[in-house]
This record gives sequence, C-alpha cells and structure tokens, in this order.
Amino acid sequence: MLKSPAFMTSLLAGLYATAAGAVPVPLDLNTWNQQGASANGVWTVSAGGTSVTQSINGDPTFFVSPGDFSNIAINGNFLVNASSDDDYMGFVFGYQSPLAGDPNDDYEFFLFDWKKSDQSEADGLASEGFNLSRVSGQVSGFSPFWAHDDATAPDADFDVIDTDYGPTRGWVAGVSYAFTLLYEDDRIRIDIAGGTGDFAGGETIFDISPADVPGLTEFAAGRFGFYNYSQSNVTYQGFTEDVLPPDDLPEPGMLGLLGLGLFGLVVARRNKFED
Repeated sequence: MLKSPAFMTSLLAGLYATAAGAVPVPLDLNTWNQQGASANGVWTVSAGGTSVTQSINGDPTFFVSPGDFSNIAINGNFLVNASSDDDYMGFVFGYQSPLAGDPNDDYEFFLFDWKKSDQSEADGLASEGFNLSRVSGQVSGFSPFWAHDDATAPDADFDVIDTDYGPTRGWVAGVSYAFTLLYEDDRIRIDIAGGTGDFAGGETIFDISPADVPGLTEFAAGRFGFYNYSQSNVTYQGFTEDVLPPDDLPEPGMLGLLGLGLFGLVVARRNKFED
C-alpha cells in the first residue's frame, strides 16, 4: 500500500532530526492556547494532541506554547486543506506578548509567514512568498501584517527583516510541507521541504544573525506558536523539539538527499504495487 504525501513528509522530518543525532521530543498541543482576539480563529486540537487545525478565515490569530523556547530546533509539518484561498500561514517565535485581544496591544515576537500568491487589497499588496519580520511594541491595526509595509506601523514597530518573493515561491494547497526552525541566541534558520516544485529537495529560506536586526545583540527566549491571517483550513501536525546543539543539524543539502532517498522508496513501492 502506498503511503500518503503527508506520511512521507512527516517521515522526512523525522529522518532530518535523526540525521542530526537528535532525539526529538513530541510537543503536546493540548497544553497550548489561542492568543489574540478570540473571533479571529478557531483552533481545534486532535485528541492525541499531535495536530491542530485552524478552520476559519479571519484576522491574525495565534496558537502558542505555554513555555519559552531558545537554543532549540523545532520540526513539524503544515498543510492547507482549502483550495479556494491564497493567504497567510506560518508561525511566531520568541513570542513574549500576552495579547489580550486588542489589535493595539503591545507585541513582541518574530513572525514567519508564507503567502500563496500575489494579492492587492485596500491594505496594499501581499506578495507571493515568504516574510521574516520582527513585531515589537504597538502596531495600529493589521495593515502591516498584510502588506509588510514598515511605514504603516507607528515608530517602525513592524520591521521586515528579510523577504523571499517570486512566482514559484508560494505554498500549494494539499501539500504537506516539512519544516525546521532553528532558534538560537545568535541564529535563526528556517528550512522547508515538500511538494514537487522549488522545495522538493529541501531549502533554507532564511538564515540570519542578531546583526541583521537593528537594535538586537541576541535573540531572546520566547514562546513558539502557529499563525494564520485570512486563511482557513490549515493543519499543523507532528511537531517535535530537539534540545541537542542545533549546530549539529544537517545542512539543507542533506535534507534534499533524504528527500531523494524517500522519493526512490516511493517509486520502488509504486512499481511493485503496479506489478
């Protein structure tokens, strides 16, 4: 019997951690909680606590861990189950704000978000691809979260650190993407693998140091969480934490080799099945 794409990308994430000499510890999402205005999202955790699905189209919503993370690698999979929308999914880390629900609350976190395709709205152009931003202090409304325009945030409290845009850089509905977040006090690295396009062999999307972020000398500990904006039916699953030295993680090329190995296994199983 052929395994599903979701199974294979989950296996890829496990092999990635294993290649690093890690002993991944599963994260129990039953202990996590929603942040931001309650009307902005509906987060439903599976009975075993291994996955969570955000099911509505709304303003920015967060689902975060109860404790802080630092000097750690977090592995997991996400996919969009809806084919009728093209907005943002992603995650936050170094998250330190309680966010009582007022959109003018103080924020403090890094935001990684991923847009499926270009889209112009009243708040500006949301570009296909990836953004890495630091959100700190009060941000008036949600316009900066849409267009990633620093000028719409007072006192430059929404700072875009780096972007990766292009016509082949968006996510694809129905594809389970494996990713790793490496979060150290002196490094942020985000890797993604999945699908048949740009990310099939695994790719590092961002790799930065505190020197890349004005005013920072190190990355502070904080909570980790999932993020959606105007995107429904997104599932985050199979998340683990790796507390071994992150420098032991393989480079993206190794992730690609693991992916090719799994692809060969799938082809072999398919040929056997068809025979």
